[in-house]
Amino acid sequence: TDPWRLASSPASTRTLTACSRICDRTRANAYVDTTTAATTPTAAATAAVEEQVALVVATALPRSSLLPRKSPAMSSAAAASVNVVFGAGGSTGLQCVKRLLAVTDAPVRAVVRDPSKYEGVLPHHERLSVVAGDVTKLDTVTAACAGASGVIFAASSAGYWQANSVDNKGAANVAAAATEAGASRLVLVSSARVSPHNRWTLIRIILNNVRWGLMDAKFAGEEAVRHAKIDHCVVRPGGLTNEAGQQSRILVGQGDNGVAGSHRISRADVAAVCVEALTNPAARNVTVEVVSSQGTPGAAPVTAQEAEASVKQMWHGLKQDAK
Repeated sequence: TDPWRLASSPASTRTLTACSRICDRTRANAYVDTTTAATTPTAAATAAVEEQVALVVATALPRSSLLPRKSPAMSSAAAASVNVVFGAGGSTGLQCVKRLLAVTDAPVRAVVRDPSKYEGVLPHHERLSVVAGDVTKLDTVTAACAGASGVIFAASSAGYWQANSVDNKGAANVAAAATEAGASRLVLVSSARVSPHNRWTLIRIILNNVRWGLMDAKFAGEEAVRHAKIDHCVVRPGGLTNEAGQQSRILVGQGDNGVAGSHRISRADVAAVCVEALTNPAARNVTVEVVSSQGTPGAAPVTAQEAEASVKQMWHGLKQDAK
């Protein structure tokens, strides 16, 4: 079941809201390890969460399994003015890599935890190098960002307890490393409805409990990026699909209050937005919500050229984030 579709079901609201409140109480009972400054759930807390979110986990999207892919060695040509994609083994990161190869001439560096596990997933290309890197480990992130011109963070946690490590601290690590590397811009892929004022929005409740504190961690990661000393763009897509790109216009909003019409967007279109955000002057230091016009009542069909044009036009008149 798609959690974005599940969120539209009124019958689910009270159950999921109650579940979220139980999880919040459980989080409050977690203890803080003052040595690592990390919040670690007790065994009792773990059992309580697993029991109370069983319904959410059972009805939300299952964990996506990563497909295996290839790892060619990083060439010397990739050492300068390279575009770096973290989370390149995931579905959205993969689309970002493909888009960069299709519309830019710069080398692309795809960063994954274990390149040996990704044989055949990313395309073989003379401008593509695949390197090992873990966003939770600053030293590997720093090495992966060496010589970077643009950086895209498309990583997201897979394990139930990993959201804070990946979506929050991982984003902060990449922001620090990209800044140190002198990258011109960092683009962060986040999520619509991630802002705290959407705390009781149904989709936020679902996603915040499918992964422990996922939406809280994503928002904290956004804040780390916004306050880093590097130009940034935070992209908040609606419900992600695997449909082909360039089939509709990109609809954009700010303020995380929803974009009128559709609540979905293809990963290919998200990738197009992210790649455009790396260099478009109007995308500097902005946070945007993006969805597709496809499926919006009354939306007229568009050509691929019109869809492509909307990726460039969507940035006009946007409000910049405070730095």
